[in-house]
Amino acid sequence: MDKTVINKFRIIGSLLIKYPDLWSNYDKQADVLYVNLSKPAKKADSTTITEDDIILRYLNNNLIGLTFLHVSEKYN
Repeated sequence: MDKTVINKFRIIGSLLIKYPDLWSNYDKQADVLYVNLSKPAKKADSTTITEDDIILRYLNNNLIGLTFLHVSEKYN
């Protein structure tokens, strides 16, 4: 298996250990990846968008999720 792929899965594994309830959903039609750090997903009370089109979702100043826009263009 390609070392790059293995390294990416190591990163995913480390995130799953830190956030055991982490889950995601990719909307192919909208080309958006939703990542929630808890299950069930909680409603954010504030958001911030980064210059590379990632929406950071917060509840009580704690990061609860990320929304990646234009996923296939940026990460494929």
